[in-house]
Amino acid sequence: MTNNEISIEQINKLDAAAFRLLYKNYYKALVCYAITIVGDSESAEDIVQDTLLAMLERQPVFISESGRKAWLFKVASNKCKNILAHRARKKMVMI
Repeated sequence: MTNNEISIEQINKLDAAAFRLLYKNYYKALVCYAITIVGDSESAEDIVQDTLLAMLERQPVFISESGRKAWLFKVASNKCKNILAHRARKKMVMI
């Protein structure tokens, strides 16, 4: 295991160093992904923070690195959709 790899055991034990690596390994990619969906960096950064916190709070069990990555992007995608739906409702109310 290299210095940038996070073991499943570390994630499941809520290891602080593992979460720093998680942040380091996924933050930029998740923010770029969220920006493409919601259109602004401030909302995208909030979404990614919420996504990483969701991992901390829910402690999902991962079988592999690809499973962890898929989970993070799915949660970020759902949070993006929620933001877009909220914006649409807010816009309808204003009309």
